[in-house]
Amino acid sequence: MGVDLTGIIGHSLSKEEILALPEQIDQWEEVHHFFKSYNGDSYSQAEWDGYMDEEQLELIWRYFETSDSDHALTSKLKNFDSVIDCTFGTLAVYRKTILITHWNHKYSNLRNPDTAKSILTLNRLIARRFNQEEIIYCADSGYPTQSIEHTALFGADFAEIKTHAFSQFGTPPVEIEEARKYMFFIDRTDTELEEMTLWEGESPYWRYDSEAGDYELINNPYTKE
Repeated sequence: MGVDLTGIIGHSLSKEEILALPEQIDQWEEVHHFFKSYNGDSYSQAEWDGYMDEEQLELIWRYFETSDSDHALTSKLKNFDSVIDCTFGTLAVYRKTILITHWNHKYSNLRNPDTAKSILTLNRLIARRFNQEEIIYCADSGYPTQSIEHTALFGADFAEIKTHAFSQFGTPPVEIEEARKYMFFIDRTDTELEEMTLWEGESPYWRYDSEAGDYELINNPYTKE
């Protein structure tokens, strides 16, 4: 249990290109080398988490994108997730986005500066493989920012997800040192990743509302009047 960290990037791949991803991921030498440099785990081949073909991809995407339950659709599903298992974690491939999740996937990993830098650096390497310059990060459970991830599952493209995130949660801090405490932020892959300090205590931007049973955003100094 606990709050998980999800990284979201865009893509414009065809179904044929998506199905070929596991073999390509195995050739991402800079990604595997960096992951091994701080994790030390042995290499394992990337593979789909269950049977996958073009029809299954479309069925899975439609399953998330369609609000009404369609028995005819679900009866054809052999898998409910379009997920690739990799050495470093998983890539969940949706119609217009890819969700990156590490094996050390808890949001609390961003509290430790060394662990945070390793996760963010690895995700930058992955994003560059898809020619993406931005990564949206969000807490995927326990916080309302989970709706950002849901928007990706529902078939939105990267620009639409950003619009949703900004409209719902305002503008996050730019510097990673502070942005990680916002539970949603955007990292650019073409900038230098600055040094971070140990994050202690609660987030200064969120407060738990015991009556509502949820967190509420209480401070966004970056929202323009």
